Amino acid sequence: MKNKLINFLINAVMVLTIPLTIACQGVNSDDIDPEILEHVKSVIDFYPDCKKVIQVYQFDTWKAHICFIHPKQIDFGLGLYIGRGEDDGILIPGVILPTNALKYKDKYILFYSQGKKALSEKKVCKILGITSERDFPEHEREDTRIWVYMKDKQSNKSVFEQIDKEVKNYKYPQLRYFYGGEQDSAVIDMASDFFSVHGESGKIEKFSSPDMISISMSIFNKSDSILLVGLDPDLYGSFIIKNGKHSIPLNLKRIWVYNDNGFHKISSGLYSIEPHKEMEFGLSTVKEPIILENTPPQKYAHKLYDLFYDSIFYVPKHPVQIPDTVRGILWNKEFKVYTPTILDRYNFWVNDSIYNIYSDGETDKYGSKANASLFQYLFEAVHL
Repeated sequence: MKNKLINFLINAVMVLTIPLTIACQGVNSDDIDPEILEHVKSVIDFYPDCKKVIQVYQFDTWKAHICFIHPKQIDFGLGLYIGRGEDDGILIPGVILPTNALKYKDKYILFYSQGKKALSEKKVCKILGITSERDFPEHEREDTRIWVYMKDKQSNKSVFEQIDKEVKNYKYPQLRYFYGGEQDSAVIDMASDFFSVHGESGKIEKFSSPDMISISMSIFNKSDSILLVGLDPDLYGSFIIKNGKHSIPLNLKRIWVYNDNGFHKISSGLYSIEPHKEMEFGLSTVKEPIILENTPPQKYAHKLYDLFYDSIFYVPKHPVQIPDTVRGILWNKEFKVYTPTILDRYNFWVNDSIYNIYSDGETDKYGSKANASLFQYLFEAVHL
């Protein structure tokens, strides 16, 4: 199975301050949200295979407050691998240090909030009543099951659910609200996965001149019947980023084929997806200047987040005709593409540099001339 770039992790954090219960001992002076604490305690109380050290990662995304509870994570000492970190102002890719710590029953709980100051090893050990992090017992392997707590910023609706990191989140019905649940369908899911933007260095701001957007997509057949999806814009339908009078068509550029995909090409632009199987492919805009409505160029990079979350649609062509010999349910309704609530960043390629654009408004440069050729190859590969 293709290792897809999944932006599972993330940016600035929830900063919530309320006292802890007396059941937790050795608490850091920075308080912890009691709702999250109760969820962590419930994992310890009811999950028999928790390891000695529980890692809890809290952060914000564009749409929601999120918390991941790792009952069995790969050991990095006091550190938690998330993909972006900072130590004394120096970017440390991958690992962050705890910002809170406490002991509950016989477990050590480490909290990580990217927007708060990290504790020193000495401080953590003092809170937990241990000599050093070497007192943490080792475990043999990571458990890919974690608990996720999400709380929508606008509605305050929340969910607390165990998931498997190896399973795509949009396949969990309990998380549907956080993937645009009002437009959920019993038949189909269309979900975005990874975004990459190309541009030139603008006169106003480096991210003010985007000229191409690439998106990885999945169509998942949730029904018990064969699903027919047309991706020829002249015959069946196509994807579009709605942007007022400057809406941006997306063109099919590449289909990823695996042995277990369960989809077939019926004719030009028409595909059948077997029950409970999915089709994965890449889309891109044509390379031309992209104008974002009602947005100053300085805000282009983060205006794209709104478009990624709210404005990608599959639009069918009417009327649609298919051969009489083809069997299956033809999808011929407009459908809003779901984008993960936990989308934390996308790539922005500017001239000879590559940047991460984070949903908290931050950016960091992770590539330059040294690896520009490789990145350009990977970027253009989607368009083959």
